[in-house]
Amino acid sequence: MDEGERLKAENQALRTRIAGLTEAILRMNEALDVDAVLQEVVDGARSLTGARYGAVTTIDEAGEFQHLVVSGVTEEEQRGMLETPNGWGIFRHLSGLREPLRARDCVEHLASAGFPGLQPPIGAFLGLQIREGERHVGHICLGMEPGGQEFTEADEET
Repeated sequence: MDEGERLKAENQALRTRIAGLTEAILRMNEALDVDAVLQEVVDGARSLTGARYGAVTTIDEAGEFQHLVVSGVTEEEQRGMLETPNGWGIFRHLSGLREPLRARDCVEHLASAGFPGLQPPIGAFLGLQIREGERHVGHICLGMEPGGQEFTEADEET
């Protein structure tokens, strides 16, 4: 592929990403319910990055969880994850991270942090804080199938 073709492909990829962001923003503006907006956020993030799994949490001023909205998991998988002894602990751990986290293997990363046996098994992982000014108000997590592609810096920026 010559330089001109590479630049055209890169330009098209950026246009597609911008169109996806615009579409997600418009859908969020249509929703009045917080859970519906959060669902649009996590669904849009999955769509834009190609992620298999997604979750978004919000926290109140005391640092307590207000909302958990998931995408790409069955109700049974969600129940299984939250009913494990470490279920909410995983979300507390991830929401406490100050810097974005991109990991090649989420199960391995969480096991090294004291959270073994993550279900469903997740391969590559991307986790980011949601901030309102200087205040931490939530966290978004995205995951790939085990053995799937890794998240990129462009995914993190999006």
